Amino acid sequence: MVTEPRKRIVPALDPNAEQVCLLDKDWADRRKESPSAFLDMARSQETSEHSTIFHFEATPGMWDRMSTFVDEERECCRFFAFEQWEEDDEVLLRITRPERAGT
Repeated sequence: MVTEPRKRIVPALDPNAEQVCLLDKDWADRRKESPSAFLDMARSQETSEHSTIFHFEATPGMWDRMSTFVDEERECCRFFAFEQWEEDDEVLLRITRPERAGT
């Protein structure tokens, strides 16, 4: 049985929000894992002007772990849009910030 690779697109909650993370200590303590700990697991990353793609090994549970990260991160960084997808032996995450006039 062949399964289709999954893909998830999560738009920004507020693309016009000030580009400031609202994460405070109480909010951070409620998260399953810190953003830096999760992103540090990436095999590699590609950065462009308005986005970064993180490449993770497709280990068991990585899809769900990434989904949790996206759901939590979009609450404190409401201006970010996210896209996650499976490709070969990887799960990829693109984080995009909106373009601003003059940027």
